[in-house]
Amino acid sequence: MKNIFLVYQNLKLKHKLIFLFSIVCLIILAVFSSISLTIYKSLIIKNESRAMLENLDFFKANLDNYLENIDTFTTAAIYSRNIQNNIRVDLDTLESEARIQAFNEIYGKLYEISNITFGIRSIFLIDKHNNTFSIDIDMDTIYRLMKNGNLNEHYWYKQVVELSGLPYWVILDKSNGEKYVGMFRVIKDMNNIYGNSELGIFMLTISPKILENFFSRNRISEGVYCILDSNNTIYSNSKTSDVGNIINTDFMEKREGYYIENVKDKSYVVTYSYHPMTKWTLIHIIDRNYLLRDVKYINNVWVFTMVLSFILVIFISLFISNSVSKPLNRLVILHKEVEKGNLNVRFNNLYTDEIGILGSSFNNMVDKIREGIPLKREKFLRSLLVGNLTEKEYAEAERDIGISFRNINYQVVIICVEGMISNEMNKDIENIMAKYENKESNIISMTLKNGEYCVISNQSEEQTYAVIKEIVKEIKESFNINVDAFSGNNYDSLHFVKNSFEEARELIKYKLFKNPELDCINHEFVISNSWEFAYPDNFENRLFYYIEQDDFDGCKKVIKESIEFFKNNNTDPLIIYTFIQNIYIHLYKMTIKNGIPAHEIFGKELYNLNSLQYTSQPVENILDSLIDTIRVCIDITKDSIKENISLSIKKAIEIIKNEFSNPQLGVEYVAGKVHLNENYFCRLFKKEIGISFVDYVSKLRLEKAQELLKESTIKIKDISERVGFSNPHYFGIWFKENTGVTPSQYRKYKN
Repeated sequence: MKNIFLVYQNLKLKHKLIFLFSIVCLIILAVFSSISLTIYKSLIIKNESRAMLENLDFFKANLDNYLENIDTFTTAAIYSRNIQNNIRVDLDTLESEARIQAFNEIYGKLYEISNITFGIRSIFLIDKHNNTFSIDIDMDTIYRLMKNGNLNEHYWYKQVVELSGLPYWVILDKSNGEKYVGMFRVIKDMNNIYGNSELGIFMLTISPKILENFFSRNRISEGVYCILDSNNTIYSNSKTSDVGNIINTDFMEKREGYYIENVKDKSYVVTYSYHPMTKWTLIHIIDRNYLLRDVKYINNVWVFTMVLSFILVIFISLFISNSVSKPLNRLVILHKEVEKGNLNVRFNNLYTDEIGILGSSFNNMVDKIREGIPLKREKFLRSLLVGNLTEKEYAEAERDIGISFRNINYQVVIICVEGMISNEMNKDIENIMAKYENKESNIISMTLKNGEYCVISNQSEEQTYAVIKEIVKEIKESFNINVDAFSGNNYDSLHFVKNSFEEARELIKYKLFKNPELDCINHEFVISNSWEFAYPDNFENRLFYYIEQDDFDGCKKVIKESIEFFKNNNTDPLIIYTFIQNIYIHLYKMTIKNGIPAHEIFGKELYNLNSLQYTSQPVENILDSLIDTIRVCIDITKDSIKENISLSIKKAIEIIKNEFSNPQLGVEYVAGKVHLNENYFCRLFKKEIGISFVDYVSKLRLEKAQELLKESTIKIKDISERVGFSNPHYFGIWFKENTGVTPSQYRKYKN
């Protein structure tokens, strides 16, 4: 069993699904067919048995008519005067003539019964004196009934007497083994009807052909009809001897019904019905296989249906298994490709089922792996540039991301692109760098930031400059922008990549002096030029003056002139950075004097003044940033001067902000609080604030009302009181005049 389970587990998913679908379908079809056939057989047997009971009822009705006629004629005969008077005395004691007359009268009545009633084989009358009067066609019955001489010694006698004159029907055996039907009844003395006076016994037998005629007329199907009398004697129209074994009285608990009996490996359906008049049980027996003969055809239909359904299920399971296993097989193939290092794979996800979700997860996993390689690559390159790369990390990079250096030349070049570089443009520039990286297997590129790119070359200085020239040219032509390259020295060891990188960053300071025709600035360019070390006091003094005068245009003009001066005179970058640093310090002092928080203007620049000379930013960028800072400082200083408000007005504004909900808040009230004349207060307020007192209060109340309408569910009546209006109606009119909508409409629109 364990081996079979292992074989199943090792099957492919497609074969597992087909096997499971087929087995489950086979079991369901088998169970369904078995249950349905069992129910169908039960219905057939029940319906056939019901039909047999109806047939037996019809037989009982015919039998009742026939036996009632016999009972009627025999009753009239045995209670007639001819029989009552003649059997009341012992005929042997009569004279011969009287005796003969009595015999003639008795036999006349017996023949009358025989002639009127069809099917009677014999009639017997035995009086209490044992005188026998008989009409026996078979000449056999009387001797079997009277073989012992005395009637009271027979098994039926006591039952006949107990019936007190009612007929007793019984099945009798003939000497030749045949059976026939007999009727016994006591002849009561009509002169003593309620006493225990029996004059004799009346008997008659009926030909079995009468019953056979009834059986043949009532037969609606094949089978055997039987009669079981009160003595368990069986009469049957069948010659077989198994009838006695088939009939089982233990199952005949009801007055009618059916049961199934198994005899000699065969099953029979036995239908029975009790006959009250004779106390017989009428029985019909039929072979169960014959009754269910049509089921064989149904079995064949079921087998055909089951085979057809099974084949159909196999095809359906094949389709389902393919719909499940094909995408999974595709995922397995893609997974193996990823294991081989191919990350340019993708699962085509067409649906949103579990397999679709699994495929999406696979794609996400590959994307993350693909994203992880650039991260690993960037980490490796940054470690290389800062000089903390270990041998182990280099080996891992060579194994995981495929970076290796085959030559002994190492040189770093930084490419700078002027202007604001969008993310989209930055991506396009990276693609150009990647193209040359794939084309020239001896260079590696990375992005330092938008507009600034680093190239690590593993080839000679001449080859490096040639590649950089092509890259710079293509970027210029593609985007029509200015591009500069700054190169460190070429070294013969990987450990000196850091030095080459730092040298390249240092050269960015000299961008201001670069010749437009020069593709790349290197240390030869710095050495070959003579630099001016004179400090530009003239520009600094003029710039301080324009800053004090809040003349931004003048400041901007001086800075542009200084840039041209630095370029034309080859001013040393250290002098330039000192000049810039002094301007920042002057701005810093000015903001402090005017009570303005310096960190709100300068930000990080406030803390980078001392390290300004070590920055890698081009001088032009730093001066552009300085122009922006000067503009901000001049604007804030102007605003600060405007805010030199008198103490009285400051106190008035504080009163207005604290008591704007007071309906009594007015010029008279506030002027009295600050101890000023009303007219003078109004003029001073408008002069220092810029708007009238009334407009200021109205503006403040409107802002507060709008805020409460937007951010709370307070009733409009309460809001009007909170902003200084005692009359809600007037508040609504005032609010609409200032906003164009009612308070309710404003709340609805804002929510």
